[in-house]
Amino acid sequence: MSTSIYLVSSNKIHPEDALAFLADLNAVNIDKERASGLIAEGNANIWIKFLGTSVLEESDEEELDAWSNYLGKDACSFFELTIGKGEGGMQLAVKVARESMQRWRVVVDDLYDFIYCEENLDEILNS
Repeated sequence: MSTSIYLVSSNKIHPEDALAFLADLNAVNIDKERASGLIAEGNANIWIKFLGTSVLEESDEEELDAWSNYLGKDACSFFELTIGKGEGGMQLAVKVARESMQRWRVVVDDLYDFIYCEENLDEILNS
């Protein structure tokens, strides 16, 4: 079974920004309408899908507050990273997350209990 994490940003990211991000990551199988694509490195692979603001509609107050506390602003934009079963998948996800943090204000939500920022992101590798 695959694992998913969210990249949560306080920046207003547009689909064309998401497509540029995918291109810079050398993603393949890019779907321009859905702003999604595949990143592969060795045995690891990740499907990245730009969710825009759609997650906000499904989120409860507790989640919104948690993201806001880490970001210092309200969450605006989301990417979902679906991590394949291949060895090194989470390491590749951390690499993608760090790339996103170079562009935007981003935190990582493991969709269970934890939110990671740039300073503690490597801890996700131990969970």
